[in-house]
Amino acid sequence: MKILIIGGGGMVGQKLAHKLALSGKLDNQSIKELILADAFAPPALSTTANFEVSLVTADITNADIASSLITKMPDVIFHLAAVVSGEAEANFEK
Repeated sequence: MKILIIGGGGMVGQKLAHKLALSGKLDNQSIKELILADAFAPPALSTTANFEVSLVTADITNADIASSLITKMPDVIFHLAAVVSGEAEANFEK
């Protein structure tokens, strides 16, 4: 199983990635690859995983970049990205 976590550099994304690395499974299926994508370079996992972990810097507000993540053909996508600053209110259309 290939998993994509959008927002993989944030607190919730990192906690989810850590749990997945510890278990090695999701819904009783073995994880083969975990892709952590975030607008800022996601940190490496603090837990050793028994599968490939890719760290991707990607601004999903760019349609081409968002499409490139989908072409990696993940089986599961966790969308945890969010703007958690005043920028969200100041630049609502972004």
